[in-house]
Amino acid sequence: MKGYNYDELYGYAEGIRERLIISGKGRIKDVYLLGISSDGYIISRATRRTYRNRLVMDKYYLAESGSDIALAFNEARSYSKSTYPFQTAYINGVTTPVSIKSLQAEEYDYWSFNNAPMRTPSGSLIKMKDFSTVNREITDNAISREDQQYIITVGYDFIGNYELGRIILQRNVDETNAMLPLGYKAQTASYTFSWNQKQTNYYLIFLVILIIYFICSILFESFRQPFTVISLIPFSFIGVFLTFHLFRITPDEGVFAALILLCGIVVNATLYILNDFNSLRRRKPALPERIAYLKAFNGKIIPIFLTMLAIIVGLVPFLLTGKDERFWFALAAGTISGLVFSLIGLFVYQPIMLPKDKGHIAHRTELGAFY
Repeated sequence: MKGYNYDELYGYAEGIRERLIISGKGRIKDVYLLGISSDGYIISRATRRTYRNRLVMDKYYLAESGSDIALAFNEARSYSKSTYPFQTAYINGVTTPVSIKSLQAEEYDYWSFNNAPMRTPSGSLIKMKDFSTVNREITDNAISREDQQYIITVGYDFIGNYELGRIILQRNVDETNAMLPLGYKAQTASYTFSWNQKQTNYYLIFLVILIIYFICSILFESFRQPFTVISLIPFSFIGVFLTFHLFRITPDEGVFAALILLCGIVVNATLYILNDFNSLRRRKPALPERIAYLKAFNGKIIPIFLTMLAIIVGLVPFLLTGKDERFWFALAAGTISGLVFSLIGLFVYQPIMLPKDKGHIAHRTELGAFY
């Protein structure tokens, strides 16, 4: 934040700090005000963490009590353990530095500071706790200027993904600029810092697909049919990628979770149908494969539709909450689009993957009777 009056600029910085805490909904922690170092970069808390106790006074309460900030400051200074700026004294021909400290500095504690009565010029008695609070905050104790403007940097710790943090930051910057008077402005920094940032392990998707293949191989006692099962997974992934591209949704951890979830959900439909298909073939070896597949498909398609519909309806509320909840919004959008596109593979691609029936000519009459 930049402005020509430091006190007013600090007040505006305090305002945006309060709005950040409110708009962050528990995601924003430790909002602090900093200066800028000589090279133009924010002083990092990781390398320099400096705290100060800041005394905040209610000037309106002091005015109603017949007092002012100057009187309250003089009273608070008598409890301070800090020293005044050095002075010099000429003693026995030697110039000696002298520092001044209150005699009460070692005798009073924080409770005494808050509860000791103080007499105002009007004769009434008030206590420090009635009109003041002491806040412990992070600071660099620097006052910086650039092009005849004071600069204050509002920093904070954000818990969440980058996209949601960017939305909250930009919204607060726009709201602050709308209420700032001429000569003041707020802007975002053009540089970022990150420490120990973890990358998403996308190879886990291939590991999940491999595990599904081996489980299906044991279930079907075949090395070919599991390829039919896992072939639906790419169809669901295509739906996810197309949806996020067409609707310009920023991918994040929610998309990765949706891909993992789809690997487990999409294969269930194929497992139901192929398991019944194999059971029919074992019970009726003379039954043509196409007829056995249609029987298995017709018997399981309604439970499959109801299962997918239940999952989609359960995820719809996360879509209605909007893009502010980035993880859940991306998870819901990715899962729903993947389930819808998997139906293309279920209706079109999966029957093509079935083996050719060598005896289809001899069984034409039976196939026609089935229809």
